[in-house]
Amino acid sequence: MLQNSLLNTKIQYFINKNIATSISKLALQKNPFPEVEWVSILNQIEAKTKAKENCLLGF
Repeated sequence: MLQNSLLNTKIQYFINKNIATSISKLALQKNPFPEVEWVSILNQIEAKTKAKENCLLGF
């Protein structure tokens, strides 16, 4: 279930800015949004990265 806080403009900007960034690298960083679980943010980045890759491949 999507947390409403993930829809925050600053969090969405961070997610979109980090599409295609290594999740492993991001996972080692400190969560810049302590009010939201870091795993949830990382999952959103990973999902958007996969969606973008699939779109570019024509799936």
